[in-house]
Amino acid sequence: MNTYIRTLMKGQNVLEPATVTLMQTDTSPGNDGYALGCLYATNLGYGHNGCIRGYYSLMVYDPDHDVSTIVCVPSVDQRTYDDFYASFLGMYDAAWKAHEMLGYPGKP
Repeated sequence: MNTYIRTLMKGQNVLEPATVTLMQTDTSPGNDGYALGCLYATNLGYGHNGCIRGYYSLMVYDPDHDVSTIVCVPSVDQRTYDDFYASFLGMYDAAWKAHEMLGYPGKP
């Protein structure tokens, strides 16, 4: 997964660099942090997140520091939106903490 997200977001994988640039910059009118299946998270970089019954996942590449971060956490309780959202945000907290522990900027 590390090799995939790093090479994809650098335009060295299945997509041309111009296509990757579009993925990172052609943002949604409703969310300037999301463009063509690609999100941007401050101090984490570009990538994708997801949720499927049982776990959440996030894989991002930070071009400013040439580092990628991948997080996969269990989804214990999704009975309410608040339960889902708290766990989803926890995944980002784990990613920022990992980033910070490696000497890069953490949670903004």
